[in-house]
Amino acid sequence: MAFAGSTKSNGCKKARILLKDRRHCEYSMRRIISIRRRRSVQRIKSKIRELKAEMQEIGVEQRSIRMEQKKVREKFEEVESKCQQLRRESSLIMQQSDKTRVRLVLMLHILKAREDNDLAKATQLTRALRELIANQNQNQ
Repeated sequence: MAFAGSTKSNGCKKARILLKDRRHCEYSMRRIISIRRRRSVQRIKSKIRELKAEMQEIGVEQRSIRMEQKKVREKFEEVESKCQQLRRESSLIMQQSDKTRVRLVLMLHILKAREDNDLAKATQLTRALRELIANQNQNQ
């Protein structure tokens, strides 16, 4: 029986050693997992810092782009305004040119009527020219 008891005692020792090894193994595994988690968290934090820095750079670039777009928009509006003003001026010049052309045509017809000694026609055209000039002066 003593032999059996020593076996029992050896079995307990082995069981204790196995339990101790198992606990040590579990502790080692927990420690490894903890270290891995820390490394993972460190990598994530590092990546977050990098992303924040990139976001700041992007924000600065976006503000710069918005400022440039505003300048371009203002410049475009200025050019558009000048273009509209030039259109109005050119339209006014064309109208004045048309009016002048009509007057010149009437004057030419008056001169031809006088050359042909058609004084009635010359008088009629002269009256028409005077009325035209009076109407144009009233409209301005």
